[in-house]
Amino acid sequence: MSARLLPPNKIIIALSGVTDFELNFGPGELPEWFLETPDVQWEPIRRPNLGGQTESRPDDLLGEPRIRSDRSWSVRIYADGAEIQTGEGPLEVAQWKMGTPPWKDELRKRHGLSGPIDAAFLDSFVFVTPSGECRHAAVEEWAQSEFEHAVTHWRQQMRGDARVKVDADITEEDIAQHNLILWGDPASNSMIARVMQNLPLQWTDNEVIVGERRFDAAHHAPILIFPNPLNPKKYVVLNSSFTYREYDYLNNARQTPKLPDWAIVDLRVPPDSRWPGKIIDADFFDEKWELQTPHFERVNAKQ
Repeated sequence: MSARLLPPNKIIIALSGVTDFELNFGPGELPEWFLETPDVQWEPIRRPNLGGQTESRPDDLLGEPRIRSDRSWSVRIYADGAEIQTGEGPLEVAQWKMGTPPWKDELRKRHGLSGPIDAAFLDSFVFVTPSGECRHAAVEEWAQSEFEHAVTHWRQQMRGDARVKVDADITEEDIAQHNLILWGDPASNSMIARVMQNLPLQWTDNEVIVGERRFDAAHHAPILIFPNPLNPKKYVVLNSSFTYREYDYLNNARQTPKLPDWAIVDLRVPPDSRWPGKIIDADFFDEKWELQTPHFERVNAKQ
């Protein structure tokens, strides 16, 4: 004998990121306000008779939930290669229409490709080491030290040996199958040089440039996650493994991501048990994987 649990009358969900949104609502496009105010209230209703047959359409994407919100927004659900989208405006009862999935033509955060940095280590990855030397001695020393730290602590914490390949040995198969964790700088690592022009920041001989913010490349280095320009279904990461460190090993409740999608590290402050150096700037990319205005400006704009 079996019983089916009925859904509660009301559920309040506070979402902390794209992955949570996808798990609850299916792989849809984010509302524009999502990253700033990720709070959604919804009430489930009886699943309507949609008609038709499909083998790949999961039940939880179709009849439920009925969305209730006082904001102007829409929800998109994808199944069988088609899009179902609500109308714009405050919603009481969802009305669906067909359209084109946005990721066919543009880069967007979506399920399995939403960051932050630690997300790259939830799937198959390869550490890609440089075959040359970095432009600046401080970057060379730091990148090599962080790579060695990553290999050692992956073994200690995850009980496995990380794949390691030199940049010159990376194949098209590697690019197709793995997230690539790139160590070094554009001068030392040919894979960084290949993808650099398609990343949202610049890393020149003299500067690391993030939007209008500029940092001396002699003693600063970026950490970053981004869809691989050579295969946007996978990630590239610059100079980072999982972002919690020795301090967090004392309690597994601390073993959570410590950095967002990108960060700038001041190498004049050495790595310690909590950080890979002094983090002087860090943020998430927006839902289109683009740089946002600095956080303090976004906060001030709301006041």
